[in-house]
Amino acid sequence: MANKVINFHDVYDKDWFEKTILILKKKYQIIDAEKVEEYLYSTIKLRNSCLITVDDGDVSFYHVIFPILLKYQIPVILFVSPKIIMNNQNFWFQEIRDFDKTKLNKIISNNYNNDLSEYSNESILKNCKIEDIWKIINAYKKQYGVLSKKKYNMSIEQLKEVHESKIVKIGAHTQNHPILRNEDNETSKKEITESILDLEAIIDDKVHYFAYPNGTPNLDYNNREVTYLKENGIRLAFSTESRNLSIDVCPLEIPRYGFSYGSAAFVRTKLQLGRYWESIKNLKMVSEENIRRKIQTKISLDKNPSSYAPNKEAAKAALTDFQGKLEENR
Repeated sequence: MANKVINFHDVYDKDWFEKTILILKKKYQIIDAEKVEEYLYSTIKLRNSCLITVDDGDVSFYHVIFPILLKYQIPVILFVSPKIIMNNQNFWFQEIRDFDKTKLNKIISNNYNNDLSEYSNESILKNCKIEDIWKIINAYKKQYGVLSKKKYNMSIEQLKEVHESKIVKIGAHTQNHPILRNEDNETSKKEITESILDLEAIIDDKVHYFAYPNGTPNLDYNNREVTYLKENGIRLAFSTESRNLSIDVCPLEIPRYGFSYGSAAFVRTKLQLGRYWESIKNLKMVSEENIRRKIQTKISLDKNPSSYAPNKEAAKAALTDFQGKLEENR
């Protein structure tokens, strides 16, 4: 059976998560991040293995996910944004969670002088620079008198506690969770570099892992971000591309399957279908990538696409000297 990386975000149903973990334990050998490093950077073999990751650092990790991982002694990588934790603030997508969708869409449409009512607010904002997203959020708050809301994410103390458990490896997830593809060179590099350095200061440990926000290759990040991660000594970086973990995977573009709901039968079916799941799902609905590209065209954002031409072979070649350095330091 193929190797997989499984990803979760916020999970508030403890029973569902425990049942899902038991399914994974039964079907796979659960491995840690170091084992994936060995697999991709040296000659060890993996078969029927599974790495578990969790993005964002929602407080449900501490209250729901972490206790179950401890119970079964299952290793995990938790990807967080240190600025969000240090400032006790929400991610932009958490901040708009309780906004009136129609009112927010009107503000967004006015901002771009275009009727965008057929698209979800989140899909539209995923095409914007992080600075512009917060300008829109603040405009909504001012216009409709919205006060500060509850905070969704873990505290510094909780982050340190899970890190000290030894089963949780902490990885970086940028500072503000922007779609890196939308940002200029300076902002993208700063989001990556500062998130790594700040996180290392919080946990008093080196950070070797990173997850791209949203994570679709060539839509949410590209070779530019791969290069920045390489410069910062990141060993493994994770996308949200749905396919199996194999020896030909680029260590800085590792695919993952996302899980957030579903019966035991659904979870088993999705695991069995693997990379075919997205194709089957898209038979009934338009893919997020197609929606996002339509929005990009409609609001005419200047992406300078020539700067982000996909070239995975070049990205792999750029890792050659980095891989050699890793081997020398082992």
